Amino acid sequence: PGKMEDNWNCEQCAFLNMPALSTCSVCQAPRKRTVDRVSPLSRTHLSGYSLSEFEGRTRTQESDTLPFDTPKPVVLEDFICPPRGACGSPPLSLKQQNKSRSNVMSTSLSASAQSKWTCSSCTYDNWPNASRCTMCKTPRRLTSARVRRGLQSGNGSLNTLSAPNGGSRGTLPMSDPSSMTGRASAVSRTRGSAAAEKRTSVSPTRKWVCSMCTFENWPKASRCVICRSAWSPIRSPTPDETHISAKMSPRESPQSKNSSSGIFSSDWSVRPSLTAGEWEISHSSRDEKNERERARQVRNCMNETDWLFLRACQGVVDNDVEPVAAYISSGGHLARHLTDDDVLVLERSSIFETGHTLVHLALHFKREEVLSALLTPALADAHKRLPNHANEELACTVRKYMASCLRQRKGDWPCYFMTESTVFSLPLEIRSFSKAAQQGLLDDIIDRGVQQVLEDDSPVINWSQELTCNYGSRLYPLWNRTAGDCLLDSVLQATWSVFDREGALRSALYDCLTEGASLFYARWHEWETLQASALNYSVPDYQWQQDWDKLLACASQPGRALEQMHVFVLAHILRRPIIVYGVKYVKSFRGETLDFAKFQGIYLPLLWERSFCYKSPIALAYTRGHFSALIFIEGDNSDNSIAEASHLGSRHSTSHVHWLPLVDQEGSLLPVHFLTRPELGNEEHLLQECMNCEFTLGSILVAKQKCSVQVHLVSQLVDDWLDKYRKLSSFETEQV
Repeated sequence: PGKMEDNWNCEQCAFLNMPALSTCSVCQAPRKRTVDRVSPLSRTHLSGYSLSEFEGRTRTQESDTLPFDTPKPVVLEDFICPPRGACGSPPLSLKQQNKSRSNVMSTSLSASAQSKWTCSSCTYDNWPNASRCTMCKTPRRLTSARVRRGLQSGNGSLNTLSAPNGGSRGTLPMSDPSSMTGRASAVSRTRGSAAAEKRTSVSPTRKWVCSMCTFENWPKASRCVICRSAWSPIRSPTPDETHISAKMSPRESPQSKNSSSGIFSSDWSVRPSLTAGEWEISHSSRDEKNERERARQVRNCMNETDWLFLRACQGVVDNDVEPVAAYISSGGHLARHLTDDDVLVLERSSIFETGHTLVHLALHFKREEVLSALLTPALADAHKRLPNHANEELACTVRKYMASCLRQRKGDWPCYFMTESTVFSLPLEIRSFSKAAQQGLLDDIIDRGVQQVLEDDSPVINWSQELTCNYGSRLYPLWNRTAGDCLLDSVLQATWSVFDREGALRSALYDCLTEGASLFYARWHEWETLQASALNYSVPDYQWQQDWDKLLACASQPGRALEQMHVFVLAHILRRPIIVYGVKYVKSFRGETLDFAKFQGIYLPLLWERSFCYKSPIALAYTRGHFSALIFIEGDNSDNSIAEASHLGSRHSTSHVHWLPLVDQEGSLLPVHFLTRPELGNEEHLLQECMNCEFTLGSILVAKQKCSVQVHLVSQLVDDWLDKYRKLSSFETEQV
């Protein structure tokens, strides 16, 4: 057991512990080592060694690398007396030597304790030689003296930091290299090489990190390869550089690219209170804020055509033809390309690139339908001249008058209906124009692309020579907008010669489906059930409800494509039958069959009383997701056709009567849609009740369309439209 004088007292609880214990037996407080706890062997030979060498043997494992500011080692020989007999001085007693050694060691250890550095994470006091904390392994932050030594180059030392304008912003006093020991000089050379490596790592020739997706791009890349974000000249500092700038005052912050250190760039600065990661987040949020502000300014300067173009670009990516068609119909140019402002507003720089057009986007994303719409001559030629284009103010007045003619039925079935019955047809006056004026007029108003589709290969219209020549009933498809409102526009073109720009007809359509769903839903559900049973499959109830909700959603949103049920409801709003002549199959621009078209057929207002409806139908054309109005030209009934027309019982006013075929080229009756089970098989009887039907000499079942007197506003609109062609015809006549 140890002697009593070797026991040590705990500083916390004053308990007397055994010498071998390193912690207190009562409170577990660590033992505080005193300086005089040195072995007799050390006391005997201590005078020949320095204190730094003595302590260095026990602290070698704690230090990773030797720091810059290692204090000059304190040698005991400088303070204690030499051995006995040296320098001719009298020898000291052993007690005096021990006392002197204790004082020297206490002074040296207190100096070493003052040079320890405190960890910023766990507040542990580490030895000066340690480059990272012994407890938490946190790297040591560099002090001002270390900054000055770290900025030294391999050839010499840096004395001043240059300002951006080339002047001196402050002088940092540096230590004299000649005062360093050999070991400190070696350390300086080591840190100089490390600084050179750091300068190389942050040089402009290295890869730059994208601020949006953090992808490392090659130095020559002006945009990020992943997200296509533009390269920003501001770079992120390394953690060491952040700590360096955090210790320096704002006047001492390096701002010049021509700084003597060569580490810092002139286009960035670090906030002293931020770490590297926090600086990147702050800088990124600041850039995003600036971009949002710029995008807001660009949006405020955009007009309607710009917005249509951006919606068309988004529609190409989403494979939606309607926005593209709306942009073309408004007179937009297909050659327009995306600008930097357009890409900024779209906020999808990874998809849209500056310089791309709609055709580029369609080819890049392989949108065949959109590409076919862009390359279709009917869509590309948006410079048509219809009657509603001749006088916009008068056309707006006609639309308002048409909206005032919509009434809602009172009672248990509140369906809307039209109080006026009109049919638009080209006036007889155009036959008196010169051939060039007639050709120009027809080119401006007729959709040649739709006409070619409906008359070539398997004709859908004008397939009977008896009707076109003998009865003068040739149909002409009017040019129509290719937006999602093409069905509503074609209905109003066939009756009022205007477009549904204000959405009055769409609003009435939606109200009929919602408020009059008691009859429309039952008729639709029974018809769809019959179609499903014919194909040997059944549909659950929840699926029926979902399909009906989709029909309501399509009717409520402007620009949405409409379905067969919407045509059936429009027949009830107009109180007259609607005959749709359309292709059987929807094909791509390559001629590939995409889907089966079900629009062709006859839609009768079966839910109204027969006496409440008009028997004069209107005709529409359907080609590849697009509706067009089919009209006649007054006066096509020649004198030779009067005798033929007398066979159909129309001896009077033959010039205002035309005939629409109710069968196809093969002689099969056109399908009548939305019939109930009892009505199936009685189609001809229903046609006779709802229309004036006759058989021609060639046994073709036809329906009579009577061209009633047009409303005064419509007549005035057509008259203004014809003024251009009257002048053109008179000018050509004078030239001849």
